[in-house]
Amino acid sequence: MTNEWEEKYQQAWQAYGLVVSTESIPIFFEERKTAAKSFRELIQEFDNGGPAALEILEHYTRSDYPYMAFRILVEMTNPDALGLVVTAISESGQARVGKNAIRILGKQDPLPDDLWQHLAKVVEQDQFGNRSWILEALLNHKTTSSIELVKRLFARQNRLYIYNDVLAKALARWGDFDQLSQIIQTPPEPVEEDRYYGNDVRIDAAFYLALHSKDEHGIEALLSIAESDESHKAAQAILKLAYLARPEATLLVDKILRSNDDFVVGFGLSSTQVLGTAFLANALLYLASKTPEFRDDSTSIPLADEAIRVLYTITGQSGPEQKHLELPVEELTQESRDESIAFYRAILGNFILSKRYSQGELLTLPLLVDNLTSRHIGPIWKSAYNLPAITGLDFGFDPDLDLISNLDAVIAWREYAATSTVLEPGGWAFNGQPLLDPVF
Repeated sequence: MTNEWEEKYQQAWQAYGLVVSTESIPIFFEERKTAAKSFRELIQEFDNGGPAALEILEHYTRSDYPYMAFRILVEMTNPDALGLVVTAISESGQARVGKNAIRILGKQDPLPDDLWQHLAKVVEQDQFGNRSWILEALLNHKTTSSIELVKRLFARQNRLYIYNDVLAKALARWGDFDQLSQIIQTPPEPVEEDRYYGNDVRIDAAFYLALHSKDEHGIEALLSIAESDESHKAAQAILKLAYLARPEATLLVDKILRSNDDFVVGFGLSSTQVLGTAFLANALLYLASKTPEFRDDSTSIPLADEAIRVLYTITGQSGPEQKHLELPVEELTQESRDESIAFYRAILGNFILSKRYSQGELLTLPLLVDNLTSRHIGPIWKSAYNLPAITGLDFGFDPDLDLISNLDAVIAWREYAATSTVLEPGGWAFNGQPLLDPVF
């Protein structure tokens, strides 16, 4: 190993640290953009660096902290570099390489066929549990092999639920909207609800059909499932409608926030954060008044406390004794719950029920664009889907990837939002056309 490449490897770590900074995003975006560009330049240098550059990366793939080495390797065009990644996945599983790195694998250019086939065997032989990250890399490009792989996986109904989102997203990316429509029209095989938690490939197919083709059949299918008696499926369809920024979701979310099923309520809270409508505050207050024994099964946090924090994200306000709402999630005292409920009841008159809000401000495209580089995953996912749904545009932002991969898309969205008038503050729009505010 040479000192030159060791130094460049450390420079890559420094640049990456700035890119993933958790500081206030709007203030430091230019600094993060510069760091992302520097990281890209370093990748190019490693790609052109020959055996000496590859040697140090291979060394670090065997270290206790291999992520940076893999993050560089997956964007190189050198077949030997890609081979190191594929070998690591085969021998140690996808966790060692990291989901962000794997998803980038083959994104710009299709993988060499021998490496692609090797990874396909990893997926189909059920190695290492859920292999959705690997599958996403395999489906980055539409090829004869990737089309056949999708067909084989669709034939395995007993495990399809693991890959619903990845498969539907790939079909949408390839423009196979007829196949998505066919999936929507095909009733799923009966499964045990408690095992699958309501997963249904029709939901994912309808979502991506509506998002990418703006086909009304996708919206209609989601509404049909959302209004059904299958509560777990309905809750997931409602969240998809919220990601599509559809006003029809509002009353549906109000209903599931009042459910006694913690799984359903959890989806209701996520949907409320995406929509940000003041109308949902009353349902949140109802949930906030429930016993703290009614908990989120995945976090063990009282759902009453989560409801109060969602109220904070909508209004941007907390009482003088409620500063804890700005802190990482922790269980509140009953006194804090009661104070918060009284505070939010008192200020609701300051908000228009039909409008969308973010931290007390009427939602706008620039606010949504700022969320693309948030330090929290929730706002990133919200904006990643709301923006193309509202505008009808797609600049290629992927919520599963980092700012280095998404830099061009973020810049494009920032430039567009600075002059666009497609969305009135707090209003509703779909595919570049305004929608009427919901009526309650």
